[in-house]
Amino acid sequence: MALYVFEGRKPKVGRSSYVHERAVVIGKVTIGEKCFIGAGAVLRGDWGEVIVGDGSNVQENAVIHAGPDSVTHSATTRTSGTEQSFTAATWRST
Repeated sequence: MALYVFEGRKPKVGRSSYVHERAVVIGKVTIGEKCFIGAGAVLRGDWGEVIVGDGSNVQENAVIHAGPDSVTHSATTRTSGTEQSFTAATWRST
């Protein structure tokens, strides 16, 4: 997995979570416990903050980022579909 610090913002990954080796996690990103982050997923907390709730599933090639001074947050046990994109949002499964 590629974890990158950006301007002092460092990703945090729950011990029981799986982040695929081809996923990219940048900056102020918090991944809770029992999460799955698939291949090609990009989670960018370079300008804002990304919070992935416990038990969430971020599938292949999904892009999640936050604009300046904003937060993109998933509630607990939520799933993003393959190749979906979220910006400064709260997402819930339907």
